[in-house]
Formats: sequence, C-alpha cells, structure tokens
Amino acid sequence: MGFFNIFKSRESKQIEKIQVRMDVLPQEEPSEIEVARSYDKHLLSEGISLGSVVLLWWCDGKSIEAYIPRYFLYDYSINANIEFIKLFDKGFLRWSTPKEHLESLKVIELKNILEKYGLPVSGRKKIELIDRIKANLTDEDLATNINGKVYKVTELGNSILRKYSNIIWGHKNNSKDGSVNAFTFENKLTGTPESHAIEILENAFILDIKNRNFGMSTIRLKNISNYRGGDIDALMQSFCIEISGLNNSGRYLWVPEYYPHLGKSLKAEIVRNDLNDIEIEDRLKTAWEICYKLFPMSIVNTKQDALDLLFLALNEDKEKFDLLIKKLYKKAPDKYKLNY
Repeated sequence: MGFFNIFKSRESKQIEKIQVRMDVLPQEEPSEIEVARSYDKHLLSEGISLGSVVLLWWCDGKSIEAYIPRYFLYDYSINANIEFIKLFDKGFLRWSTPKEHLESLKVIELKNILEKYGLPVSGRKKIELIDRIKANLTDEDLATNINGKVYKVTELGNSILRKYSNIIWGHKNNSKDGSVNAFTFENKLTGTPESHAIEILENAFILDIKNRNFGMSTIRLKNISNYRGGDIDALMQSFCIEISGLNNSGRYLWVPEYYPHLGKSLKAEIVRNDLNDIEIEDRLKTAWEICYKLFPMSIVNTKQDALDLLFLALNEDKEKFDLLIKKLYKKAPDKYKLNY
C-alpha cells in the first residue's frame, strides 16, 4: 500500500485543510520541524559519546596515519584524537599485531616482504600473499619490516559495536535529509533499523505535507523506497508531486523541467516488478488520485497529462516533456507562478 494511503487514513482532517481552492493562497506559516541538537548530551551508558561509537567502527583496521573525516568534528562534535585515548583506556581499542597489520599493506609492500625472505611473490589476490607471509613468518620477523600502527577493535569493543549496531547503520545509511542518521537510533537499539527508518520518514513526510514542504516530501518518499529495497508506489507518488510544480513554500508553482532522475528510479522499479504498460498506467492513476487531493494548486490537473509526462520521462524524451510541462504551466493563474 502506498504511503499516501497511510497518511490519508491517519490524517483525514488535516487533508481537508490542505484542499484549498485554486484562487486562495494558503496564509498560515509552516511550523518548525527540526530542533537543534545538543551533541554534548549524547553520552551512552559506557561513558563514551555516540560519535565515539561511530569512530570505533570507522577506525578498525585503519592506519594511525589515515585521514580522519571532518564529520566527526562537524556532525558529532568530537575531537577524534581525544576520543581515541578514551577508547584505548576503556579497552575497546588496541594496536594490531604485525600479522594483523598485513591487511592494511599494499600488494607491492607484501611482495617486498616475501622477496626479502626468499618466498614466492606470485599470486593475483592480496589474500594469497598475506596467507603465505603468515604461514612462513612470525610476528617477530614482521615487526622489523612493518612501519606505523594500525587500530584494532578488541572483543570488548566489538560487543559495543554489536550493542549499538543500529547507530552504526544510521551513520552508514544517512538519508541526507535530516531524518535518518546515527542520532536517530540513540534510543532505538532494538528492532530492525530499516523499519525504524521508514517510520521516521513517514512521520517526517506527514509534517512536510502539513507545512506544504512538497519539495522535501519527494525526498522522503524516495528514501522510503530505498529503505524498503524498492517501492514503486512511493516513487510514483514522488513523481506526481514533482510534476505538480509545488516547491517547499507550497505557495507558488515553478516549471519542473525534465531531469534524468525523474524516470530513472521508476524505470528500475518497473523492470524489477515486471510491469506492463497497463499496470504502469494503473499505478500512476492511483498515485495521482491520492496526491492530487493534497495539492493546494498544480500545473498538472488531469490524469492523462500526468500519464503523458510519466511515459515521456520513462522514455527520456526531454524535448517533449519540457514542451508539455511548459504548455501546462502557461495555463496556471499568473499570481501562482514563481517567475511571474
């Protein structure tokens, strides 16, 4: 079932308020959705910060000389060098042994070690060279041939990563729209992260519609599709919002010129679901009926025009897509046009 259906059943009263007449601009101001975080309050029960958990995951197997991403400072507000000390002190992190260090070496460096000890240097895969070194040399032999240090997460550290695996998932699968990230899962450590992420995005989408942030709502729908491993109904609904010409103010219309992304993700889902033209048409019409009721105004006002634009996007016909959308835009009242 498409997400707009969920929204319709939950928020019927709010939907009625959104269905304003074409000749009346909405007057109320959007409410603030995002609340500023206080990053210094995100200490976990182990006495380390949420950002330190991400740092612990990130550094495993990396050289001490590796570049530390700036997001640790900007997103997590931590000094990585100070946090490293804490992670070592708590027994979550240690230095790798010489044999463990081999994983971080380049192929040419591994072959140099083999050549030095008169061992064969043949082998196409890095793992073959590493296994040969481990089988013939001791840590003491390797200690004199390896420079630098490599971080290694301890078993205690791995237990922390398992406990906070949802936080790591949130970091790795950041939705880029402020909805889903590592902080999202600070208090959601059980259950599948995908289901939490979808629920969060659905709630964010509802707020977007209430506040007429139609541009942002399309991003939420695409992310919902991503986290579900594909959702053609969500993508169809996102397409309907995009061709409406509504932006994040919800007060004016702009011309949504053709971009490759309009049909690309939909085309992939259509192929995956093995839909024929009639099934594609039915999915689009259902999505359009749901979405159109939410629009305070729209460039596209018929199912047929929406369907024509969809097939032009799927066929990557930029010229005809732009001609049709501009023709429809001209029919809209001038007072709603962003560039009038």
